[in-house]
Amino acid sequence: MKRGGEYSFWRHRDRRPEIPSVSSDPDNTEQCDCCYCMYSPKPHQTRSLPPHISPEGRSRNRIHYNSTEKDRSIFSVTSYAGQSICGVNDSHRTRTNQDSLVMLEDPRTRSLVLACLDGHGTHGHIISQFFKYGLETRLLKHSLWEHDPKQAVTQLLLELEEEICAYPRVETKFSGTTLVLAIVRDNLLIVANVGDSRALLGSSPASSSTSLLHANATGEEPPQQLLLPILLTSDHKPELPQELSRILRAGGRVFPLTQEGPSACQRVWLGDEDLPGLAMSRSLGDEVARTIGVISTPEFVERQLDHYLDCLLVLGTDGLWDYLSNEEVMQMLAVQEAEAGAGAGAVCSPGQHVRCLIEEAKRRWLEAEECHDDITACVATLTGRKRQKLC
Repeated sequence: MKRGGEYSFWRHRDRRPEIPSVSSDPDNTEQCDCCYCMYSPKPHQTRSLPPHISPEGRSRNRIHYNSTEKDRSIFSVTSYAGQSICGVNDSHRTRTNQDSLVMLEDPRTRSLVLACLDGHGTHGHIISQFFKYGLETRLLKHSLWEHDPKQAVTQLLLELEEEICAYPRVETKFSGTTLVLAIVRDNLLIVANVGDSRALLGSSPASSSTSLLHANATGEEPPQQLLLPILLTSDHKPELPQELSRILRAGGRVFPLTQEGPSACQRVWLGDEDLPGLAMSRSLGDEVARTIGVISTPEFVERQLDHYLDCLLVLGTDGLWDYLSNEEVMQMLAVQEAEAGAGAGAVCSPGQHVRCLIEEAKRRWLEAEECHDDITACVATLTGRKRQKLC
């Protein structure tokens, strides 16, 4: 398997993951962005972990890529790619990548599954990898997968959460993961969300085809915004009225850390103790936060894809969205598509889109904070992209 570049996801999807060691430098203690805790796994200490968790992978920054253009009858997706890079601290030292990426095809049900996970806490990387592997090996075999994929996802997440929380050597009291998952089955798009990762659909306005043809005929500049961002998920933040009400009823408190400044995010705390300081109202794991109204129930959205207008599907962890707005993401991809289309026979691949988004997110992080979070992005091109002739 090559390091860097693009490679086939299918070539090693059945590789048996190795048992990782929980390790880090005690002098390089990091603070997790999502919860107010310190994590510092020790370098020379190896613990026995569940056998199906893959290695930590400090530089899981390869492009995961696959193309289904040769069999367009299966999906509304023509091609897709994803990438995850590890964060760096303000000393520019890399840290353990707590993000994970899932990409699955199921020709039997004509389905494609894409997911991004963002772990947090001492064992966030282990928990996100645990859910990644569980989804990859058990979702397509679930008894309800064919007829009720939403219920299959809900039940499997509950089972996986119970299993990882019952494992004594994985710290789940103050560790957990977010999840955003998209299922494309024929023309149906189903999105499940737990936490503050995000899914975005890029759709052409109904008038864009006419405008583009008119611009080509008259020689005028084509419209700048050819993709409208359609937000498919809601970030589960504790200040949202419904989430806040549930947390307060359960005896929790919600307030920001004063030392983080005026723009500090709201965090969830125990009623009588300043723990755990979780910056989201839903997550997988986080047993302590579960006692004060933080839940792991996924929120679902369904949408029928338009073969003429829906062009791109973007999934990402909060490292992608913290410094990029939904509008900026779609504007960047539209410009990239237009520039590729200007070249003779040029094609803009989803891998190029992924690299563009991650590099821009990384640049903005470093400009603002001299460090950056783990960043994971996944882009799928839909059939509407070719019909709109964006490339």
